[in-house]
Amino acid sequence: MHYEEDRSKLPDTEFSQGDISLIVVGNIGRYLDNRRTPGIIIDVDYQYAIFYWKVSAFEDKDAIWEMDFEEIVNFQFNSDSKRNNYVDIMNAENTIKKYEERIIIDNRKTEFEKTNQSIDAEMQKIKKHGYLSGLCFSSIEEMYNSRLLVQESLRGYLNEIDLINEDKIISNMIVSNPYSGEILKHLWMCLAKIGLSRYENRKLKMLCNIPKEEVIVRYIISRMAFIRLLFLDSSIRQITTYRGVGSEYGWMIFPKAFSSWTTSYIVACDLAKIEDNDKTEISYLMKRKTKINEIFMTSIETVAMNQRYDEKEVLLFADPENGIF
Repeated sequence: MHYEEDRSKLPDTEFSQGDISLIVVGNIGRYLDNRRTPGIIIDVDYQYAIFYWKVSAFEDKDAIWEMDFEEIVNFQFNSDSKRNNYVDIMNAENTIKKYEERIIIDNRKTEFEKTNQSIDAEMQKIKKHGYLSGLCFSSIEEMYNSRLLVQESLRGYLNEIDLINEDKIISNMIVSNPYSGEILKHLWMCLAKIGLSRYENRKLKMLCNIPKEEVIVRYIISRMAFIRLLFLDSSIRQITTYRGVGSEYGWMIFPKAFSSWTTSYIVACDLAKIEDNDKTEISYLMKRKTKINEIFMTSIETVAMNQRYDEKEVLLFADPENGIF
């Protein structure tokens, strides 16, 4: 597979580096990813120091990313962009300081054991109600080819337990930009509190549209119970996954909740860009045996992972001791 891109994109020298003064509705620029994804600021929330970025090209066109003010450094803007005045800049900086406290949650072995017990209990409920009846497969390939049936089963289950809206919001945001959206930071912290991940980030912002913590935890348990039972009923205890990364702009290591892999070697090779010697500054391609309890989400049961891309993605919990994983 190949991502859309603008092969005639302008060099970085034609743009102004993003800073707080440029967080103004209507300013046009691009995100500093490999493709230099273009977009526009469509709204600004000064109370919580958040701006909303609408993507204007490629597979994510019209997607809206919710970004912290301090993430403006990961953008660049047209040279004629509007700028905030001194007072607005000072107010923005003061709001940022309210949330700059660094939070770390780690090593919750007792909670991890309780969480696995909760997942096991939920698996029994799913089995009892027959949400996965008849969905037994001999291989990961057969499971993927029958993904529409699996997705319909998950929809029915999540709708029954009143979590369908949370799933739509979270899965769509993960697919579009897993580093945007306050709800994903709340998800990350909940994962850490129940022992599934390590949280290292700023304190949370309590936006009015964020579900309660107990709802997010219930969503995590339910999601994981469904995917585990799907594989276990098919007697699949582990799968082969691949990860490919290639970049023109250097190496970045940072704390995160998830690590994206794929069951397709071809997709991983394409993402790694190992043979693109002219542009690629760093590149790696890896293979690993993945246990089912390491998985949070896959393209088999997740509608959002099949709408814009066909990566055969498997979303794993990130390894805090390994920047690549």
